[in-house]
Amino acid sequence: MRGRNGPAWMGSGERRQDRRSQRGKGGASFPSKPSYGKGVNCLKKHGVSDFQTGNHGYNSHMQGQDIALLLKLATLNEPTVPSKELSASLFISPSEVSKSLKRCVEAGLLYVSGPEKRVNRTALLEFLAHGLKYVFPPVRGTMVRGIPTASAAEPLKSRLLDDGEPPTVWPYAEGKVRGISIAPLYKAAPRATLLDAKLYCALALSDAIRSGSQRQTMGVKRGEALVPLH
Repeated sequence: MRGRNGPAWMGSGERRQDRRSQRGKGGASFPSKPSYGKGVNCLKKHGVSDFQTGNHGYNSHMQGQDIALLLKLATLNEPTVPSKELSASLFISPSEVSKSLKRCVEAGLLYVSGPEKRVNRTALLEFLAHGLKYVFPPVRGTMVRGIPTASAAEPLKSRLLDDGEPPTVWPYAEGKVRGISIAPLYKAAPRATLLDAKLYCALALSDAIRSGSQRQTMGVKRGEALVPLH
């Protein structure tokens, strides 16, 4: 008589062996699978990488301040600029600068070797042109006082004809222009750009791309608008 777990006369060990032999159709047994043991450490011993196990230690997603940091480094063109100086000029804490640098390196947009920090300009330009508006879509608000950006700021302002629309601005209490607000790439961008004209130009161009307007995007791609980043 055969019960649920095999013939009644079989011992427990024999029943287990019988069940294994019946897994295949027609009584053919499946080949046993190689055992790597338990845990990720055992997998590493057998040459299985963190990437293959889905255990790669990625940082969190890129943040707007990461783009500002890359633009700052690209326009400064000083590979050995201290992180403390970046922190002060971008109004970002030293710890956040360190995290931002790490994210940029992992994204392939920055090379760091000792004190040197070199922007991968080709990759950065590609990302700005094709990925920025999808990763950091513009968030628009109402009429506010602020600092002009996108096509309302140079170098696009003098290259494009006025379309009669209110200017695009970053909300800023001490700003002198009223326009339609757009959230900057990071909170301290308005303060940082008041101290750095090149960074202001680069962030304004980035906003023109983020805005998605064909008129503004073509304005960025025409001429020498992005020359400082080459």
